[in-house]
Amino acid sequence: MKKIRFGPVVILGLFVVFLTSIAFAEAPDKTTEEKKPESLCPKTLMKESCMTCHVMSGGKWTLKETRPDAYLDYPPGTRIINYGQPDAYGYFELREVDYSSSDNIKRFFDYLGEKKIKNATIEIISGGGNLFHGWRIKSFMDEWKAQGNIIETRVRALAASAAFLVFLAGSNGHRIANSTSELMMHEVASWKGGFLFFEKVTPASAEEEARVFKHFQDTISTWIAMRGNISKTELDSMLKFKEFWMTGKQAKEHGFADVVIGDQEGLWMIVH
Repeated sequence: MKKIRFGPVVILGLFVVFLTSIAFAEAPDKTTEEKKPESLCPKTLMKESCMTCHVMSGGKWTLKETRPDAYLDYPPGTRIINYGQPDAYGYFELREVDYSSSDNIKRFFDYLGEKKIKNATIEIISGGGNLFHGWRIKSFMDEWKAQGNIIETRVRALAASAAFLVFLAGSNGHRIANSTSELMMHEVASWKGGFLFFEKVTPASAEEEARVFKHFQDTISTWIAMRGNISKTELDSMLKFKEFWMTGKQAKEHGFADVVIGDQEGLWMIVH
């Protein structure tokens, strides 16, 4: 059998071809390389979600403003105004007087205690609710005031029924009403009966119910009289069989508000 011999030139040529094939095999395919997304924001180099933290202002990209308290995890209804400043205070808006709101008021004061905030504002915009939850809210307010803290109660529109009691529970000198706001109190009441079901009432049960209602009313009138300059006897007369409405200006005259904001007479002239 004849042996095949390769000369030096042939061997060198084969070696070059071999190296070239390896080089081509390892070279990246530029046609399949993914292109980077076009950047929308020069700050973050992101195409999407850039507007989460940036905004175009005056033709320039800039970070959005954030409140100093933006990272805080507030309880329901709670905010701290001017957080981190000496004049910081807690803010709570009261819309209903019920189980939920009384629980949230408790969390509100607990949270302010954790943050060492000594002043609170409760803004009331409420037609009232449950008497006993009103007393519960008042109790939480009394406990917080007893620690040397200040509670400002404020009404710009309406504080009626049980919400009126909450307004009165503010710290002395810090119960603020707009001159055109409305405040209302009435006799204690309950609602019975319905479309399908009615409660049986007997003379004895009605007499007992009247005694209990009289007890509730005496408690309410006695405390309200302590928070204003109207006697309990006058209050009982005002409330009997009717609701007693007053503007913020009238509430101050009766001693139920300490500060009135706005000129009621001037506003009356403008409106009429």
